Amino acid sequence: KVVIEPYYGIKIAGVDVTKKNCKDLSVIDGVDGKMSYDPETKTLTMEDVTINITGEIVGIWNRDVKGLKINLVGNNTITANEAVITIRQPSTISGSGTLRLKTPYDCGLYLHTSLSVEGVKLYVEGKYGVAGVDGKIGEILTLRNAYVEATGREGSVCDLQNLILDGCTITQPEGAAFDGALHAVALNGKVVTDKVVIEPDASGISDITTD
Repeated sequence: KVVIEPYYGIKIAGVDVTKKNCKDLSVIDGVDGKMSYDPETKTLTMEDVTINITGEIVGIWNRDVKGLKINLVGNNTITANEAVITIRQPSTISGSGTLRLKTPYDCGLYLHTSLSVEGVKLYVEGKYGVAGVDGKIGEILTLRNAYVEATGREGSVCDLQNLILDGCTITQPEGAAFDGALHAVALNGKVVTDKVVIEPDASGISDITTD
């Protein structure tokens, strides 16, 4: 009799997250550090995780989990040849940590839907940095009080339907902004392919206290 483990709809380094491995995902080849998935809260926690994968394998692929929360603690790095993180269902990246995504041939962060990045530091480098499919299928990136550096030689922040900045601002290149017609962060009518830096605002409503 073959027992099929419940599959939660996420792949890490090409391997399905299941009931059997979800408490300790470092059992997956290429994954080091503390990484776990809680199916009750739909939370994928990464604490000082390093994922190095070769071949045609995505680093993290959220295929089926609507409302996935990726919780970052400490310093986390994922390197892959394919898209490093692919988001097919609405998701959130938050926490107190840092995430570095690097790929030579593909998208660092590949969106097919909406993603919120909240309060973390995110560094993305690839052929495309942060990218959607074509900017027309709901690829909405919301950045809340987040620090982001994105570089892509074909487009650093591109193919998005919208970019929503909440408590943060594009500071590099100077004068760059999201262009709805180009579906990208652009400068002088051209998609930016140099490093895009988005920083939390120095003074926000959250800093104000009353006597």
